[in-house]
Amino acid sequence: MGREVGALFVVPVKQSFEWPTKAVMLAAHNVTKGVWNKGVMEAYLRTCAVAGSVRTNLWNVCRPNLGHNIVTDDKEDDSDDDGEIMDGYAPLLGVSSNIAPSIWFSSLMMSAYLDCGIHLVFHGIVSYCVERMDEFMATHGLTQKFERLVNVYLVDIQSLRLDWCKMKFLPKKQWLAENELAFARIIPFVYGIFFLNLELPSRLNTTKKTEQAIM
Repeated sequence: MGREVGALFVVPVKQSFEWPTKAVMLAAHNVTKGVWNKGVMEAYLRTCAVAGSVRTNLWNVCRPNLGHNIVTDDKEDDSDDDGEIMDGYAPLLGVSSNIAPSIWFSSLMMSAYLDCGIHLVFHGIVSYCVERMDEFMATHGLTQKFERLVNVYLVDIQSLRLDWCKMKFLPKKQWLAENELAFARIIPFVYGIFFLNLELPSRLNTTKKTEQAIM
């Protein structure tokens, strides 16, 4: 499935509902039997693009089944073996379990759900870029100047009430994917006009190479 235990590289995988379901079932199996602690489970499922809410639910559901000699924390448990003989049989959890979202068992293809792509690109990539730029502004004390300058244009765009550009102004709070999409359409203009009109402080720890990359 592209995420076999012991793999040395995390390779790209075209996702389907079956793919994260297998990953979650494998993690549930290993957590239930005490093979994985929470840290290992989190690390593995993150490489499979499994959401934090699903990971938390899996841990809460499977952890109560742990025995006395099972790892129960993020750190390995060094307790001695009590000598109990195990038969080695541990069936994987079936689809009737509640560790995976029910939508994952849909007969439709994942590509039929447009929200998946929208959330990945706009709530993921675009949001990340905006947050990093916000950190840059805050570090150099430029946040308020940036928002005052840019919001003039954002409010004007918002007043147009465009179906394909549903703009919100800064600071960024409770934005939906469609708001991230609208902002993504004008990112070059927003940051371009900022750096053309405002000078960076003379005393800053940003290299010239970084400044040029931003501009």
